[in-house]
Amino acid sequence: MRLTAGTPQRPRAVGLVPEAPEVEVPAVEVEVLRIPKLVRKDLVAEWLDVSEDTVDRLVKSGKLRRADLSSNVVRFRVQDVLEFIERSVEAGA
Repeated sequence: MRLTAGTPQRPRAVGLVPEAPEVEVPAVEVEVLRIPKLVRKDLVAEWLDVSEDTVDRLVKSGKLRRADLSSNVVRFRVQDVLEFIERSVEAGA
């Protein structure tokens, strides 16, 4: 039985249970998703499955917040979009 640092050692019942053979586990490549903190209006519209005009109406009604980075650059915080979705689901339930 191989132990690595920090692995607690379990007591074995000697002679009662045969030790399992060691198996080689192949390395698995894992893709890490990086979620940005700010997203464009077109992505918000895609997430909500609505048009960009509907996103504008949600902002105008105060239901969805946006971040004005400059006079012509508008982004939405992912957290604000997720909170909007959660509120919408709760209201519909």
